[in-house]
Amino acid sequence: MLPLESSISPTLKTQGFRKKARTWWRDREETIQVLNIQKNPWGSGGLYINLGVYIRELGQDSSPAAHKCHVQVRLETVATEEAWNEIVSAVADKEPSAALLQAVLSDGVAWLNRVSTVEGIRCYLNDGGTKNGIVFAAVREHVGL
Repeated sequence: MLPLESSISPTLKTQGFRKKARTWWRDREETIQVLNIQKNPWGSGGLYINLGVYIRELGQDSSPAAHKCHVQVRLETVATEEAWNEIVSAVADKEPSAALLQAVLSDGVAWLNRVSTVEGIRCYLNDGGTKNGIVFAAVREHVGL
């Protein structure tokens, strides 16, 4: 288990997330929230923290992978500017800094909460959210845009 994984698991569990491997899911009425830690595939030891929301009415998956979420971002695009360097310089086998933990558990979870409903996704898109990540084409129609 990665140090970041070990550090955030207890808090996420108390907040209602369930975990398998490096992915956490939390069920909401209209969506499933997804938080995923991805090791850099090029062997640099770096990490990506992926956040996503899967809209229940647009699919049948009960534990979707982050890349299958209808709305997706990386943590550094939604975290505070002060946390950006800590996030992009995170290393898989190093203990996470307090700033990185704060970014995941506060900024990341806050973003997931913001877009956990169809209305929240609509507001996110109206506020220019597509500049920060990926939004599947079907989402716009589903939320009435």
